Amino acid sequence: MASTITGSSSFSNTHTVPDDGDNLTAASAITPWQSLADNTRYLQQLTESSGVKLVRSVSNVSAMEALTGMADREICWVEGLGLYFYDSGSAVSANSITIVQPSSGGGRWFHASYAIRGSSYGVASLDSGGKLIERPGYRHLVDAEGGLLTGGTFSPSPGYYGAIAPTLVGKIASGDRVILTASTTGALSGVPTGNNNVLLQYSIDGGATKLPVSPTVNPHSTTPQLLPYIGGTVMFTAAGTITDIRLYVAYTSTSGETLYTDDAQWQLSLFRGT
Repeated sequence: MASTITGSSSFSNTHTVPDDGDNLTAASAITPWQSLADNTRYLQQLTESSGVKLVRSVSNVSAMEALTGMADREICWVEGLGLYFYDSGSAVSANSITIVQPSSGGGRWFHASYAIRGSSYGVASLDSGGKLIERPGYRHLVDAEGGLLTGGTFSPSPGYYGAIAPTLVGKIASGDRVILTASTTGALSGVPTGNNNVLLQYSIDGGATKLPVSPTVNPHSTTPQLLPYIGGTVMFTAAGTITDIRLYVAYTSTSGETLYTDDAQWQLSLFRGT
């Protein structure tokens, strides 16, 4: 009468079989078949649950970090992310996405596409804030801000408009390039009789040194009193952390005229990259 052999999830590298001359009994035949059935069941469960040892399968990165007993070049499938391979000798910095460090032991898990991320003709990468990582050798516009500063009456010395862009200024880091554009209009109280200089200037961190934004306008006795445009653009590279940028109108009078200016329009553009 036929018998049914049911495999259990256990694995063995040795199997007992009859030798020459042994009596053939049911037990001597069933024992090796049972061992093979157990091995088959063991491998079937591995394949259908977590994967065989050299091709593992996990639901997320945390589960892959918790794996142990990996062999060099072992493969792991992470649901939603794809294939990773294990490098037992690697100690490079991990980022928990393309390069993953196991919770215990050495080595690293590398995503199959890690080498083409952020490289020429490869795949773009995002930083920890979800922003596109700038390619080396290029500067990118990362922020901009603009507004108005209230005009004033200046006579006869340079006047101070005020601190500009307090939000953007706090984001400027050493090495960033900043473009400042500013403009206004103005008028003089009378016809100048001497040489007068009108221009917009800026200073960093409230410093005494004021650098020009606009070319100098030189109204004199043969020009109208109105100054329809005073403005320009300047670019500078931040040497360190910047906490304040100020905009000035410079007016040097030789005959006592008063300069009246409208609100000054300004814009700061922040570029970053190497």
